[in-house]
Amino acid sequence: MARRTAAPAAPATAGSPSAAAARAPSPCRLHRLDVGSGVLAAAVEWLLARVGSGRSVDGGATPVADLSGWLVVLPGRAAGLRLNELLVAATAARGLALVPPRITTPGDLPECLYAPGKPLTDTLLETLCWSGAIAAASPRDRDLVVAGLGGTADDTPPAGDRLVDAGAGMVALHRELASHGLDFASFAATAAAKLPAFADDDRWLALARLEAEYLGWLKGLDAWDRQTARRKAIGNGEIRCDHRIVLVATVDLDPLQRDLLAALPAGCDALVAAPPTMTDAELAAAFDDYGCLVPAVWDSAPIPLPLDAIAVVDDAAGQADAVIDWLRSLGGRRAADEITIAAPDSALVPELEHRLRGVGLSGRAAGGRTVERSTPWHLLEAILGWLADGGFAPFARLLRCPDAARLLAERTGIALPAAVADEVASRHLPLAIDRRLLAEAAAEARDPAASPERRFLALLDAADGWLAELVAATRALGKRARRGSSDGRRALDWAAAIRGVVGAALGDRILDRDAPGERTVVVALESLGELLAEIETLPDELVAAVGPVGLGHLLLTGWGRRLVPPLPDPEALPIVGWLEVALDDAPALAITSVVEGVLPGGVSRDPLLPDPLRQAVGLPDTNRTAARDAWSLALAATCRRDLLVIVPRHRVDGAAAVPSRLLFRRPAAELVAAVQRICSPAPPQPAALPGATGRLAIPHPDSFAPFLARAPETTAGDEPAAEAVAKPRALAVTSLRSYVACPYRFWLKHVVGLRTVTDDALELGALEFGTLLHECLQRFAADRALAASTDAEPLAAALGAILDDLVAARYGPGALPAVEVQAALARRRLTAFAAAQARRTAAGWRIAATEREVHGTLDVDGTAVPIVARIDRIDHHPATGRWEILDYKTSAQGRPPDRVHRRRGAWIDFQLPLYRHLAGATGIAALAAASPEAVAVGFFNLPARAEDTAVVVADWSRAEHEAALAAAAAVIRGIRAGRYWPPNPDGAASFPEYDAICQTDAIVDDGDDDDDGGAG
Repeated sequence: MARRTAAPAAPATAGSPSAAAARAPSPCRLHRLDVGSGVLAAAVEWLLARVGSGRSVDGGATPVADLSGWLVVLPGRAAGLRLNELLVAATAARGLALVPPRITTPGDLPECLYAPGKPLTDTLLETLCWSGAIAAASPRDRDLVVAGLGGTADDTPPAGDRLVDAGAGMVALHRELASHGLDFASFAATAAAKLPAFADDDRWLALARLEAEYLGWLKGLDAWDRQTARRKAIGNGEIRCDHRIVLVATVDLDPLQRDLLAALPAGCDALVAAPPTMTDAELAAAFDDYGCLVPAVWDSAPIPLPLDAIAVVDDAAGQADAVIDWLRSLGGRRAADEITIAAPDSALVPELEHRLRGVGLSGRAAGGRTVERSTPWHLLEAILGWLADGGFAPFARLLRCPDAARLLAERTGIALPAAVADEVASRHLPLAIDRRLLAEAAAEARDPAASPERRFLALLDAADGWLAELVAATRALGKRARRGSSDGRRALDWAAAIRGVVGAALGDRILDRDAPGERTVVVALESLGELLAEIETLPDELVAAVGPVGLGHLLLTGWGRRLVPPLPDPEALPIVGWLEVALDDAPALAITSVVEGVLPGGVSRDPLLPDPLRQAVGLPDTNRTAARDAWSLALAATCRRDLLVIVPRHRVDGAAAVPSRLLFRRPAAELVAAVQRICSPAPPQPAALPGATGRLAIPHPDSFAPFLARAPETTAGDEPAAEAVAKPRALAVTSLRSYVACPYRFWLKHVVGLRTVTDDALELGALEFGTLLHECLQRFAADRALAASTDAEPLAAALGAILDDLVAARYGPGALPAVEVQAALARRRLTAFAAAQARRTAAGWRIAATEREVHGTLDVDGTAVPIVARIDRIDHHPATGRWEILDYKTSAQGRPPDRVHRRRGAWIDFQLPLYRHLAGATGIAALAAASPEAVAVGFFNLPARAEDTAVVVADWSRAEHEAALAAAAAVIRGIRAGRYWPPNPDGAASFPEYDAICQTDAIVDDGDDDDDGGAG
């Protein structure tokens, strides 16, 4: 709810005689509120008009508004807090002291009306009891209730996480049926009576047997679930309440709550909130005896949304922009506490918060953020995932948790553990972790101690030590236990181990609950401690039924849903959920995501209770949800001075959206205009130029100047590291092409050093595939006998053996199927290469050098600029004295050098001309002494089409080579001058990894890119 100090509202209209008189005698008295100033403000006036005032109870002179004898029931806790604020403000304005009422919600109301005879269970214990009942059921019953759950009663239980999810589903189903006075057996009988075609008796009888087992677990624990306790209280006549009960806009009470209220000797009052445009007769038809909605009426009730309040946008970003534009249109007329942003789709909240921050505003979820968005939750989720799976991906995810990374870095001296995982992933594509394979790969490295495999193994050893106690407790928890047969320490030891590993990761950090950056962590840890304290009391046989995976899943789901209340911030704009909108009293309201499936909510997907069955038996269905949403939207439309309703064409996940049917609840005369406004095609949007001024600015290179102060030399074949200066000293010859495509993206890649890293690849990328072929060819060339072979068949067999050895050493015997397929494709290319190479050797060519690292210079305006390259291969023909400098190309299509290097006559790539320019720096004296005419440059193409495998030499003239060097010098001038701005939108396709930074959606394969893994 929006938080503000409001002036007292105008006195509310008392109960509507015409509405009340038209009803049969009821234990609930209806009163219509004047909601012009807000539902809660009207409720405050109604209460104060009936309580009167008296002298202070302590004998003072200040009169008192004593509401201590009242119990006010509100739809949610946020509304209760806001009601208290308004009561304080209203009584202060009247010069009264306040004794506040007791405030509760419909869910907690029943326990205010009776005293339970036994301890009541909570959700965690109910879920475990249901999970235990499902685990103990016969395989047939289990399969009837949750198809495919697996496991048998006499063997290991079903998968723990699925078992817990099934138990949670049973909790919700049991509670809903019990609130309507039904157990599973009676529901089956009712369904059969209402629907003659009902044929699901077997499943519901199986559910009834599970229900009996569930109640048996509770009996053994000497506990009641809440629904059972409530029914017994009604049956035994134990309903009592010393307070006068007032229901405020509680439009969706279930039958059990109504039965409890009906049992009150003094009855209750219901304050009904309806749009001011609704007549008393319409109100009498639209609300029942307890002030709840009558769905059939609200299914067609008009919702007079002003058309000029509706904004149609494209996507999530457009919704956030529309909110920002609307806030600007208010022109400062509203303070932050007079504005509310409603987000019926919670997935939009992060986007709203982010975009508001981008324009200097603050938005906060009024209910707070969930623990699931906290670093402790992600840490524990990663720990439990790693212990349950043991694969590479869960461990890599653990290394990305800041606290885990810090702990393991301290224990191993490895500064960036996640970067080590990235290196291992790119080299080995592991699903499982094969320690033997990693140890062998490390032993073969040039520097075994510094190899990524050795460092990864060190991280594994450190993690084993850190998690040893939890591993032992997890193993003990996984053992089967019979009721009453164990020592009761399994859950206790497991919870203690969880505390230990989380505490070790946090180390000696001192956290401040009031610090914005640490509050979430503190509250998350507190709630974790509370849940672990509950788990410690669980009997061994219950936790053993779900096992460590199930208990961990139960802990994470229950913990993740808990809320971290935000710190008070008078300048923050509250972002509320849809259920809070009806009682929110902010005069300015923006409603987002007004589309089908959100408003009104989506169709029920419950396989046990589909909508037709719900309707037949009288359970809540989508019609009731739609009625509630229509009521809330009608109140919003008629009680707000400043209103924005946003209709996106696409949901947050990108799926196409359909405008809400509620938008078209209007007189027929307005319907055509509404359809035209809401459903017209989107006008074409001009393409935004990169770097153009907008809400989201592209970072300018100058803003990074203070961080790019050092200038290390670039090593051959390496792209500049992140620490490189804005004007790199040494340039890789292959990097110049990037500058021609887009100077800004060149800066991101080669100067700042931004690159995409991943540890979840399931196949070789183009770069890795090319690298694999390169390594095979390098090993081939290192074997003089193979390099001199003129027989294609044994050469192909030798290359195949080299490939097999590399794949086995790098990816292990359990290589992914995709790797096996790609290895077969690589074998085809190597076979074609063998034939071409054998012919070339027979023609007199000899390999003079491979993988030659070359350092040279290029004169640019009298300055010798360092340039570096790694040349794949240099061939010599002794009989003719000719030389060829070659670059292996493994792209799908084998293209000639000129097509790669020039476009429409202009030089766009300088690799081969610079290779020839560097011939004198190769360290081969005969090559350095050769005339330019005797030195050719070209590609050794190994494309997908085997018949296209061949050496293709560039036929450029001396003048063309000189023109290429002049063009390269011009590019180097720009780099040396630090000219990286503005971005070139035409070059976006060559750098899809920077689309987010450059605000472009161009993700297109650029066929000109070199994907062979070569460095220069």
